[in-house]
Amino acid sequence: QVVTATNSSHVSNTTQTYADTGLTCNITPRASTSDVLIMVSHAGLATSNSGVDINLRLLRGSTEIVEFTNLMMEGMSVGNLTAGTNFIDTTPGGDGSTAITYKTQFRIGDDSGTVSVDNGNYGTSTMVLMELQGS
Repeated sequence: QVVTATNSSHVSNTTQTYADTGLTCNITPRASTSDVLIMVSHAGLATSNSGVDINLRLLRGSTEIVEFTNLMMEGMSVGNLTAGTNFIDTTPGGDGSTAITYKTQFRIGDDSGTVSVDNGNYGTSTMVLMELQGS
């Protein structure tokens, strides 16, 4: 089973508190023993000025399963970045009939300024979830 989601809306964040990017996808594994392969590509990550870091994380429900920090390191010029990852969730839980929700969030690192996911002008962010049948 494979499901996909896309997002092409602009979202900004000026705080060190995680905010939703708008990229969310649901999957209902057929078996409670299944793993879920998550493939994410975020388009148009941007900062208001050089030296502002972007942190991004992937969640299953409200549980953080992986975090990426300092995606735009100090000294990088202002610009747009596409960030992607593949991750296998070996403990998604569920009972074989309940939907599991995955989403991404972002925030400023330890600086001040604005970070944004500007998908509308720089492409579309995508999330692909693939059930890997367990034994």
